[in-house]
Amino acid sequence: METSSCILFIRMGGTYEEAKELEHILKGMVKNDFYILLLTNSEKELLSEANWDLPYTCVLHAPIFSMDVLRDDKVWEELLSGVVIK
Repeated sequence: METSSCILFIRMGGTYEEAKELEHILKGMVKNDFYILLLTNSEKELLSEANWDLPYTCVLHAPIFSMDVLRDDKVWEELLSGVVIK
């Protein structure tokens, strides 16, 4: 956390307040840039983005909380599509 130029943290589940607190904690621990991908469970099969107006957090609603889904590489490919390392 001291040497990477940019870190992506992935969190499964959480509230707005928890995400805000996590940003605050990481800001004090991470030397350079960081982002948080927060995945919240959804009944819908499609991904949808939520705007929680947090500077370091992207929130996606997805049907993720089953072990079958978590083990599916195609799900992770879709979730992480468009994510690039600078």
